[in-house]
Amino acid sequence: MSKAPSLVARFVDALEEALEGIRHHPETWASLDDELRRALVRRFPYAVYYRVEAERVLIVAVLHQRRAPRTWRARERRVA
Repeated sequence: MSKAPSLVARFVDALEEALEGIRHHPETWASLDDELRRALVRRFPYAVYYRVEAERVLIVAVLHQRRAPRTWRARERRVA
């Protein structure tokens, strides 16, 4: 059980690293369609789905990569 807190901390660090990369270079990551992009979280099987808009970058979802691909589409419709 003592490993769990350090694993959580490593995940949070990796997620923050991905978010910083998106913030500074949003066009770098893979484009899934005309608007939606996906950034992978290093060392973890998670991905950040986001849209680049005129004035902001909108994070749609952070999901495990084994989740059904349609999961982020449903979330995107709720956020939009």
